[in-house]
This record gives sequence, structure tokens and C-alpha cells, in this order.
Amino acid sequence: MPETNINTNFLESSYKNVYPNIYRSLAKFLDKKVPKPAFQVKTVATLRATLTTNQEIPGGSGLNKVTFNRVQQHGNYFNLSNHTWKPPAGQVNLIIYAPRPGMFIFKNGVAVPSTGIDYNYFIVDHSNGDDIFDVRMQSLPDGNFQVYADAALWSGQVYTAVI
Repeated sequence: MPETNINTNFLESSYKNVYPNIYRSLAKFLDKKVPKPAFQVKTVATLRATLTTNQEIPGGSGLNKVTFNRVQQHGNYFNLSNHTWKPPAGQVNLIIYAPRPGMFIFKNGVAVPSTGIDYNYFIVDHSNGDDIFDVRMQSLPDGNFQVYADAALWSGQVYTAVI
């Protein structure tokens, strides 16, 4: 069966020039060969969210939602009032770049296990169209922490199969 690289086009177009450090880390992770599917994949939604200002995470406060407020998206699935993404049904690929360990992707209020390289975290999941995703940062036990506007990125896509 022929093989193909997963997410190569998205990775190059989204990160290569804008976020070169993220691109290099993710390119290593995504450079895995998988069998070519017997169907075509259609992107039905995309998301790229960042912060416009630094966000302070109070010390000892547990998990805090990261308030991404600069959003580029295909589809209108990101809710700026509560900083959540409710994509349509399909396979969901989410990537976060965190300024330090302790940033997590949540689905319907539950942390989703992720794969990571350095501070890049990647998940592949499924959305039924009613699932809600958000990103949370673990506080430090004894002091405040700044999530810098230029250091946090949340990116995602939803795919469906076209037979």
C-alpha cells in the first residue's frame, strides 16, 4: 500500500514561515509514514488562536483556562466569550504550543491525553459536533506565572472522509 506523510501541507502552510521553531519540532513528530487511505479527506473547520496580551496565572490556583482572543478560523466555531471551540463532527487534530510544561487540552471538561515534544502537545480525537474543547494552564504552586502573548498557540483542524 502506498504511504503518505500526515498533515504535511497544513504544517508547512501554517507554521513553516510564521513559527519556525514550532515547525521544526512538529515536523519531526509528524514525519511518520502511514498507509494511504482508501478515501479522500476534507477539511471542514480550522482554528488558529493566540493571545493579544499576556495572561497572568495566579500561583496556587490550579488549572486556569487560557483566554485566547485572537482567532483565525474557517467556520465560526470558536466562542470568544468563553474561549472554547465547538467544531463540527469529524476527526479533530489539535496542537498547542505552551510556554512551559503544564498546558492541557480539555474536551467537555476532561483533560485529553496528548503526545508532546518539548512544549508542543498534539492530540487526535473525534468530535460529534457537540463536543467543546478548551486549553488550560496549570498554575505554579507558589507564585504567579505569565502566559506571554507571543508564546502560546492553539491550532486545530477537523476532517471528514469523502468516499
